[in-house]
Amino acid sequence: MRCPNCNTQYGEGKNFCSKCGSPLVQDVIQRNNMPQIEDTVTTKKKNIKKIAAIGVATVLLAVSCLCGGYFLAQGTSRGQNDGIGNKDGNNIVDKKEEMLEHTVEPTPTPLTFEEQIEKLNTDGSAYLVTLENQPEHTLLREENDKHWDPSVFYGIDNPTEKYPEIPCTVEARKLGDSDRDVIFWVYRSTGTGNIIKISSFEDFEDGTNQQTDYYYTEEQKVSFVFSHHKKTDFLPTYATSKENGERYYYKDDSFVRLRSIVDGVQDNYTTSQTEITNMAEQSTGATWYWMISSSEKEEMKKVAKKQKAVSGAAIKFLIDDEDGIETEYFQKGQAMLQQAYDVLAAIKITKPVNILEGTVWNNKMQDTDEEYVEEAAGLEGVNVRLFLDSSNQKLWETTTDESGHYVFYIPSEESRRYRLEMEKDGYVTETYYRIDSNIQSVDISQGDIYLCDRESSEREVCLFLKDATGYDRAGEETPVKIRRGINNFSGEVYRKANMFFEEDSYIQALEPGNYTLEIGGVDYENTYRNICYSNEEVVRILICPKLEEDEVRVVLEWGDYPDDLDSHMFLPGNGEGYSEDENPYHIWYGNKEEHPNGDLLDIDDMDGEGPETVTLHQVNNDVYRYYVVDYTHYSDNDYQSDAMSYSNATVTVYTHGQEPKVFSVPENRSGVVWEVFKMKNKEIIPVNHYYDMISARPSWLKDKWEE
Repeated sequence: MRCPNCNTQYGEGKNFCSKCGSPLVQDVIQRNNMPQIEDTVTTKKKNIKKIAAIGVATVLLAVSCLCGGYFLAQGTSRGQNDGIGNKDGNNIVDKKEEMLEHTVEPTPTPLTFEEQIEKLNTDGSAYLVTLENQPEHTLLREENDKHWDPSVFYGIDNPTEKYPEIPCTVEARKLGDSDRDVIFWVYRSTGTGNIIKISSFEDFEDGTNQQTDYYYTEEQKVSFVFSHHKKTDFLPTYATSKENGERYYYKDDSFVRLRSIVDGVQDNYTTSQTEITNMAEQSTGATWYWMISSSEKEEMKKVAKKQKAVSGAAIKFLIDDEDGIETEYFQKGQAMLQQAYDVLAAIKITKPVNILEGTVWNNKMQDTDEEYVEEAAGLEGVNVRLFLDSSNQKLWETTTDESGHYVFYIPSEESRRYRLEMEKDGYVTETYYRIDSNIQSVDISQGDIYLCDRESSEREVCLFLKDATGYDRAGEETPVKIRRGINNFSGEVYRKANMFFEEDSYIQALEPGNYTLEIGGVDYENTYRNICYSNEEVVRILICPKLEEDEVRVVLEWGDYPDDLDSHMFLPGNGEGYSEDENPYHIWYGNKEEHPNGDLLDIDDMDGEGPETVTLHQVNNDVYRYYVVDYTHYSDNDYQSDAMSYSNATVTVYTHGQEPKVFSVPENRSGVVWEVFKMKNKEIIPVNHYYDMISARPSWLKDKWEE
């Protein structure tokens, strides 16, 4: 007998190599004829047949009830090549012979950063999440009398003294299927780096949406899944008792409970006595359906009676699966367990990516009878080059399409800062600085970029300065620094000037191109504003007064259409998530200044341009979420409007002593609610997501014209 791997010789009676553990050749042949292996194959065949019998129902059930078609493609490929279920039962031999012939491939050399850029931009889906060919996971049916451990769920989403917070970071991924728009938010424990939560969000063509939240233990076992039904109401929330949807509870791959909540009616299904005795008292007003066999009936009635006396829980029995509910219960539990592990496995092997995109516009000016006529249109054929902000080595180059659009894919595991250079014959070459890429975002939008006619003559620009909080500073003077380029905060100063608040202040003889203004003073946070020398008659600039250490100020600005965009800031503190229609910790035009900390909406603008300004006075480490709503079209029930995406809206977030963060509204998106960012542990995390199916709830819509 000989080891095929290391060639060590053995005598009779040896099954495996002592050196490398490989099976010996003769042993494989002998074991193939042993009856206990045939018995094992027969047993596994029966299990596979049993699984196959419910396979179609499971997939359809998962599609219709859980994920709205999310993983339909996965069910057709899994299990077809497992090497067990063929007719002659000899695939075990085949698999072991394949093992003998297998040679270990050398570990590939990791790609350099430059090679990653090339790979991503020649194959845009290279680093995007792929949910195919994941390993199979099966419910442990024989160990189903277990109790769910709530510490993971509460530690992430609603930490209390009993369940202290699990510190975590957040990153974002995107599905690698070009026909589907799926975002994955990935939460990692800061202690171990392990994934402890993944939230997926998918938009469907009919305007509906699906969100599923997966929770995992530090040991990477599925703990809990919350599947939101196709929703028409969107608020920052998690699986509170007020949210419709299905909850799946697991313990060590055993399915211990299914909870369904529809319009406040809560039903729980379980086969676990331990779950009944531990959790029923926490579900006030809920009905529990306990699935048992007829032989257990009398004994379990005593348990139910005792439990009802202790907790008041309503417990009903489902006996011997007469209505097929228990079968359906385990089918759904199996489908969701597999789905949760599919997503986890896919995220683990996928590198995160940022999608950096924008639009370049033609800003040529015609001089006709001493009047300037603007000819703005998407500019095709602009060479757009990508660099690290601190390097002159070109990473990649692309060309704008017929609409002036460009896109780059860049790896985001490490935070980096980039710049773009844009060049076209007959136009001034422009540089866009300070484009930040990080693992916490997917889409990075640069907004509108204008290239100016190289032959245009010099022009003056009129500035109008205003306090972002509405404070009257008329006549006060402040210095302004002017630099060439977009987002150029620290380069060579092209010109200096002094401006006056609430007066037209003119900067004379600017050459064609884009500029960055830096405006500051002892009483203000540094404010930066990009301007193009020719595309606005008057440039209005909002200045942010100095902030204290724990203060944050959010300023929303936009163009002259739509007339009314609204700020919505959701704050922590009510203990019930953020799903209340009249959340007392929601700062908006319907609740401007009632927060205990004195947080308030300083300005509510209703006739175009803004500003809308929110000031937070005592920011803590909890979660804050900021949204912008297109009230103009929302109030007309025009939820599919794309007007906000072309409004040139920007949101600037000021913090004490820090560089402001600016978010540009993504272009070419339909929707009336823009989720801009969230803030946790005082860190600002980009979101940049649109919603277009919104019902008329007080949390978003209230008739301000009647106030």
